[in-house]
Amino acid sequence: MKIASVSIFLHHQVNVVVQMKLLFLSFLILRINSFHIISHHNHHHCSRRAFTHRQDNRNTIINISNNNQYSHSFSPSSTKLKGNIYDEWKSDMAIVDTLPLDEEFVLECIDEIVYSDFGSQMFGVHDQTASIGITGEVSLYEISGPEVILSLSGKFWHTRSYVLGRIAMYLNARMPEITRVSIDNPDELQDFEYVHDVDTNEVIEVIDRRSPDYNGDRETMIYQGIDPDMRGPFPGGLNGEFKLIPS
Repeated sequence: MKIASVSIFLHHQVNVVVQMKLLFLSFLILRINSFHIISHHNHHHCSRRAFTHRQDNRNTIINISNNNQYSHSFSPSSTKLKGNIYDEWKSDMAIVDTLPLDEEFVLECIDEIVYSDFGSQMFGVHDQTASIGITGEVSLYEISGPEVILSLSGKFWHTRSYVLGRIAMYLNARMPEITRVSIDNPDELQDFEYVHDVDTNEVIEVIDRRSPDYNGDRETMIYQGIDPDMRGPFPGGLNGEFKLIPS
């Protein structure tokens, strides 16, 4: 009788242990599933935030398909927005979204410079610069591997090497694949054209390719040892009030 009682008791204890193990296992499964759902949700949410950030900076339209794969297309950027992209980068060398190197993006980045606040003092497409004789333009000549070759034409108030340098820095920031930005014809970088005598090779004429020094400030700055490129053609410049010492 005692043996039978012990046997029943042990059988009951085993059942209790098995049930407790089953409950513990069920609890673990629920915790794992819950963690997986939360993690998946957070990952999906972060991915959408990352793409939305790119949309703000690159004016990109994001489309999310039913299979959760992302695709994107580019919408036309406004002139004002393009200017802001370059001006913000120039002001504090802010990190900008990078682009693959191809003709479309090179042209887009050139427009970002030309139609920026900075570009409004450099290129002849703006009313204010055109009014003082600035006709300078920049165009893409070709892309040769990782090298971008540009062409400069017209009259610039700034030195032509400075114009090319500003463009080159920005193109490289936007498209790190670029290893070199050059000019199609090296003569296009010359601010003066020297005419030589055919017989003696002496310089008989110097042609100024720059736009007119409409108010005399450029020559005054050169005389005072100030780099005119740092201020630009207009007294206020782009960095606030810029005063010259009276001659």
